[in-house]
Amino acid sequence: MSTSVMEKILEHKLVAILRGIDAVSIVPVVEALVEGGIRLLEIPFNQRGAAEANGAPAIIAQLSRRFGGSLCIGAGRR
Repeated sequence: MSTSVMEKILEHKLVAILRGIDAVSIVPVVEALVEGGIRLLEIPFNQRGAAEANGAPAIIAQLSRRFGGSLCIGAGRR
């Protein structure tokens, strides 16, 4: 059975918004968040280095490959 995003928000209660973290630093930051129990992330489209490697979409793809189904990762904008 698939869990909706809303169900995940209601379960975990907290979304970490990772604004201004470059692609090189983001994996260690997310590893620490996961270790601390965070399961919901937002990667803003105005991410630092957005012109490099397609910015937020590339970072989301990188995190999805690394963390698989253990995280719910979304994107946002200001």
